[in-house]
Amino acid sequence: MKSSSSSSSSSSCSSSSEDDEGISLFASASASIHTTSSSNDSISSKKLHVKNKKRGRESEPSMTHNVHNFISSDEEGNNNNNNNETVVKNKKLITSFQELGLSNWIVKSCNALGMIKPTPIQQYCIPPALAGRNVIGSALTGSGKTAAFALPILQKLSENPYGIFALIITPTRELAAQIGEQFHALGAKLPVRECIVVGGLDMMKQSVQLDRLPHVVICTPGRMADHMNGARPPKLHKLRFLVLDEADRLFEKTFARDMEFIISRLPKKNRQTLLFSATMSYNVRKSQTLAVNEPFVWTNDEGETTVDNLTQEYLFIPSNVKPTYLYKILDRLGPKREDEIDEEEEAELIRKGGKRRYKSVIIFASTCAQCQLLNQMLAELRIYSASLHSQMSQRRRFAALGKFKSGKTSLLIATDVASRGLDIPQVELVLNYDIPRNAADYIHRVGRTARAGRKGNAISLVSQYDIELVKNVEKHVGRKMDECKDVKEDDVLLSLNKVTKAIRAAKIFLAENELDEESMKRKKAKRQRNER
Repeated sequence: MKSSSSSSSSSSCSSSSEDDEGISLFASASASIHTTSSSNDSISSKKLHVKNKKRGRESEPSMTHNVHNFISSDEEGNNNNNNNETVVKNKKLITSFQELGLSNWIVKSCNALGMIKPTPIQQYCIPPALAGRNVIGSALTGSGKTAAFALPILQKLSENPYGIFALIITPTRELAAQIGEQFHALGAKLPVRECIVVGGLDMMKQSVQLDRLPHVVICTPGRMADHMNGARPPKLHKLRFLVLDEADRLFEKTFARDMEFIISRLPKKNRQTLLFSATMSYNVRKSQTLAVNEPFVWTNDEGETTVDNLTQEYLFIPSNVKPTYLYKILDRLGPKREDEIDEEEEAELIRKGGKRRYKSVIIFASTCAQCQLLNQMLAELRIYSASLHSQMSQRRRFAALGKFKSGKTSLLIATDVASRGLDIPQVELVLNYDIPRNAADYIHRVGRTARAGRKGNAISLVSQYDIELVKNVEKHVGRKMDECKDVKEDDVLLSLNKVTKAIRAAKIFLAENELDEESMKRKKAKRQRNER
């Protein structure tokens, strides 16, 4: 649930330097937006007030346009004028991709991948994208946002194939690789040539691939800016689509300079801009008022929240025994090999009202050092996992994610590099070892489970220092967490000595192999000096 009105949010956000930089960046991006839709698809610039039934208040017309309540962009006496009607109306239920105006070969590709019925964001965002409109879409995690922009791109590409046709920018390398895989699968009948341009991989090989004019380029901002500023910048003068996936993250201060540079070098004519995310920051919403042509905007009725089929629980614990509680949660609920499970004991626990054991778990930690320490501590306790954080080489990051996706390991310990967009259907539990300071990050973290209609679970370890953070999360998502009762304090105390010894051994191992926090800081500082 939103914590303040849009007017107060606007004034508070605009006062910070970070938001000012994001807004100025979006102004340069939005000013270059050009739509090619016909006059029959145009929308009046008059403000549309949308009733948000869940919150019981009126939303800011410049912030979100809920298409469920769209009838006409000019209700004051022009109801008979079809030219003023919006492109998408909620008049009938769409049950197939063919009804969205997609070609038969795309429909067959979707069906082959198990995509039979379009999700709401696909129903409402694909038609305006096909009509040449700029689109801003926000929906719950796991709702099919990637297909919402990939399918219109593939449709238009099949009509006039050339490279470079589409540029897709995303904040993390792993998400870029996943989007590339999805384009490869959906566009196999074309076939589509995609190119992944991310940091940590050979830049010369990427440059050669860009010279071959792939149809779709999926990139992270930093590496793409390096290529565009290099001796052989990619040929983007005929770019047809610009997509910003996880747009709210891309317009944070971290990426502001690179994003501003990239957008300033892109063509302004005949280019569509598509923005998607599960959460939309003030900067992203502000872009609507800065756009030359008002974009089509769709957001789900629930706003920025978690899905209904996600069970959210918390465990209130002292901070100094948090590692021990983590161990007991995994020992009781975490994945185990069949030969390690006492079936009679498990059946007895379930009969008493306990939960069954989860087959696949992601643990989120706040720092790279914490992630590394937990991974090694659990290894000392004979609980084997893969770790994923930004201080690892890209080859190791892809390998860790590949092991987890393939099921070779059922436990992944990660920082927030794994919280955005990654689609791993088998994840049954997300465990927040540290509570994120930003409520939107919590939404993205727990969005790694309960995807595409499946059930999922999230447990957050809450110490005495995290109470305000949890209250902020609950206020933002509009629901309270339940208390987790599967781990008893007496059982935790019995394991305290064993876990303490494991932490001590893990710290010694990490220090000897220069993987501890101090070594990571030195490596990071050295890498930054080399980049300068």
